[in-house]
Amino acid sequence: MPHRRAEKGKSSGYTLEDIIRDIRALNSSVLLLSQKMNYLVRNEKILGRNFIILNKKLKAFEQKKPVASVQSEGVSTEVNDLVEELEEKVKQNDFMLNEIKSDLNKMNSSFAKSEDLKELKYIIEAINPLEFVTLGQVKDLISNNKSSAPKTKKKKTKK
Repeated sequence: MPHRRAEKGKSSGYTLEDIIRDIRALNSSVLLLSQKMNYLVRNEKILGRNFIILNKKLKAFEQKKPVASVQSEGVSTEVNDLVEELEEKVKQNDFMLNEIKSDLNKMNSSFAKSEDLKELKYIIEAINPLEFVTLGQVKDLISNNKSSAPKTKKKKTKK
């Protein structure tokens, strides 16, 4: 996020407003990432349940003893086609599940953990940036020093 550039004659450091704006932006990014991680976890659970159900159905289907005398050739080829479709779907679900797991692992390594955020919050609260001097107060102090400095010099020169 771009910051306001310092104008000539002004300090080039961050202002309190910039710091607050950055903290808010980081906070919203962390919340958004947390929400996305929750969605990924939920989707992973759903895919896992679907995978388990499909495996149970496949095992139940394999355990059934086909009656060759009752079935005709057309029916058995249809069943074989269905089995092949189910196997393909199971492979796709397994692939998607592995993809989600790898994405979660990448996210876990690249995003801040709650302990890190708590430590950062503790540090910010310890510094307490709201107790710092405002820009207006600094200008008042400078103007007071400038206005009082010539008076003291005049008194010194009169002696």
